[in-house]
Amino acid sequence: MTERPSNRPGKAEPWPKQHRKLTMQLNPSDRIFFRSINARGIPGGTGAGNAGKSCIVIIGHKEISDLENVRTFRDLEEFKGSSVDILPDDMVFSCLVDSVGAPYSVGLPNKGKDVTIILYSEPQEEAEKGTGNEDKLKKLQAEFFKTHEKLNRLAEQINELESGKC
Repeated sequence: MTERPSNRPGKAEPWPKQHRKLTMQLNPSDRIFFRSINARGIPGGTGAGNAGKSCIVIIGHKEISDLENVRTFRDLEEFKGSSVDILPDDMVFSCLVDSVGAPYSVGLPNKGKDVTIILYSEPQEEAEKGTGNEDKLKKLQAEFFKTHEKLNRLAEQINELESGKC
């Protein structure tokens, strides 16, 4: 990759310097990525499916409480956790994820540094995302209910036949 700046830079808003340690509580639906910044000042991607979502980018790999691997796809590992401590000397940026799945540029001076990306997802987005088996499950449930109805009718017919013989 070249050293030239991005031709379509997005706006990453730096957080003001804090004077105290902050502990950020994370939602179970928030996703965490540990990436690095390329030569153009752009953090590594989080996946094109996250385009348009809000995130924060913290320079450096941060310790996350209750860190748990959610999934791994090629070289992209996705985690979740319960909280992260933001120290007074941490550089933090608020930004969006662009159309190719990378957060906006955090500046050329940060190239080569590691980052922690916390991607905000609403709980309903995760529920809608699901496992992809919802349609299959609905079809199987419908088939089960139809079969159950047939069995009930057959049981009624058997009872009628038995009661007619007696």
